[in-house]
Amino acid sequence: MKVYIASHSQMDAIVIANKLKEAGHEITSTWLTEHFAPFTSYPEDERVKIAERDYYEIEESDALIIIAGSEKYSGGKFVEVGIALALQKIVIVFGRRENMLMYHPNIFKTTQIHELIRLLK
Repeated sequence: MKVYIASHSQMDAIVIANKLKEAGHEITSTWLTEHFAPFTSYPEDERVKIAERDYYEIEESDALIIIAGSEKYSGGKFVEVGIALALQKIVIVFGRRENMLMYHPNIFKTTQIHELIRLLK
């Protein structure tokens, strides 16, 4: 299955991505292999390219995993969840539900990697 990973933490996302790859899944989120910098460090034309690329990568995936942070963080991961829901992708919260949208009935939740892998089958 093709999986997009949305997270505030690149390191947390890489750990989950590696576990999913070991289970035979393909990761579509290329931001995991790039230098992860704050939003404000990108010039506007680069932001447009990144936004288009992220949308395409979600569109090409079968599922989106959103990794909850230990703190409440705003950011693009919630937009990515909205895109995935609108495109009728499988959406799974890994960790805690950070906001009201995470209670949508089409969003699954788990805190265990083995259950995450099971939900993707």
